[in-house]
Amino acid sequence: DNYDSFVCDKTLKQNKLEEFITNPDNLGKKYKGRYQVIHTSGSTGHIGLFVYDMRSWNITKAMAVTRISKAKLNPFKKIKLAFIGATDGHYAGISLSSDAPKLFYDVRHFSVNRPIQDILEEITKFDPSSICGYSSGVYLLAHEQLQSNLNIKPKSIICSADQLTDTMRSNIIKAFGINPRNFYAASESLCMAAECHNHHGLHLFEDWHYYEVVDSEFQAVDAGTPGSLLLTTLHNYAQPLIRYQLHDEIVLDPK
Repeated sequence: DNYDSFVCDKTLKQNKLEEFITNPDNLGKKYKGRYQVIHTSGSTGHIGLFVYDMRSWNITKAMAVTRISKAKLNPFKKIKLAFIGATDGHYAGISLSSDAPKLFYDVRHFSVNRPIQDILEEITKFDPSSICGYSSGVYLLAHEQLQSNLNIKPKSIICSADQLTDTMRSNIIKAFGINPRNFYAASESLCMAAECHNHHGLHLFEDWHYYEVVDSEFQAVDAGTPGSLLLTTLHNYAQPLIRYQLHDEIVLDPK
């Protein structure tokens, strides 16, 4: 209700942003050519709008490449990146993968809402060297690979959006011979934490965020105790979030 007075960039108006994201012709485009607009799916009952200025968006993309994918970039041999997830809106995953540097990436998108046979045929033709997307979507591909309905050999796999369960991880490893890298993202901030090669939990990106884990009275909880996450972003000056409650349950490792 107070969006227009909440944002720090007064060129951002809620009604104009809503018009922008509801126009299908604007998929893959930036608002006014210089703002990345992300919206949530509305699963909480309300659709959230989160706008990134170009500095903030570039920082986000840099974190994705250097801290999450950790890809070896080569302009003479592009990385064939397949994204599987929701593709029919300005969602976080599709927006980030769509904006991968074209000098280094050849990106194709595969909607989880399409018939599985169509996905299998197209992703086989594409033959990706890297897969990223919803954990459930990657798990679906792993299931089809184990059923001999798919035969691809990606060199890296990145999961986000929904929970990467132990069963999902185990099947992905069986199918592709790769332990997927899990990373923690949200519409509010797309790169918040990621696994390293040891896969022992998520490392928080504390240089670009301030995290607090609190109880129902908003008091800090001890490490090892579950709590609700309060997020403060340190990179987005157009729409900064200060002690924003995500309602995600977090447990900080005592180490």
